[in-house]
Amino acid sequence: QAMSAEDPTNAGALRLVVKGYREVGRAREETGDLKGALANYNKAESVNEALVSADPDNAQGAMSLAITLRYSGNLLSKMGNRAAGMANYQRVLGILDELASKEPGNVLVAGRRAEMMTFVADLQARNGERGLARATTMKALAITRKLGARNDATADDLYAYALTFLDCVPEDLRE
Repeated sequence: QAMSAEDPTNAGALRLVVKGYREVGRAREETGDLKGALANYNKAESVNEALVSADPDNAQGAMSLAITLRYSGNLLSKMGNRAAGMANYQRVLGILDELASKEPGNVLVAGRRAEMMTFVADLQARNGERGLARATTMKALAITRKLGARNDATADDLYAYALTFLDCVPEDLRE
């Protein structure tokens, strides 16, 4: 924070501030301080938003914002605010969709999109939207299947594909 205060244009220092807020948020979440965790995630989001506004073409900044929003979305859902959690998840998907359109061959972005879709599908299912959950899961499975079928697929790609099949909702899609 001191480094970024000295030079507010130092994107590297600001990214470290974001990471710090997220890590403190995660630690607070693990110890049960959910309000403290959310406050830290919100601070990280605020700094992330400033970074993205300053450089809208910076994919690293956009991905960092997506990660922050996913953390807070997970927490909001855990706290019982599913609508706010879903709003964050939808923002994450919007960011990832934009990144994917700029770099269609980026396997990291594709994997993150599929992972995020599984979060969305889970929340849709918990909200009683089984048809939407099924459609979202089918999209995630198609992405992970494609990533896993590549000649240069990594063990992580194959693991993500398997995990999606083992843990997806609705349950009848599991294999």
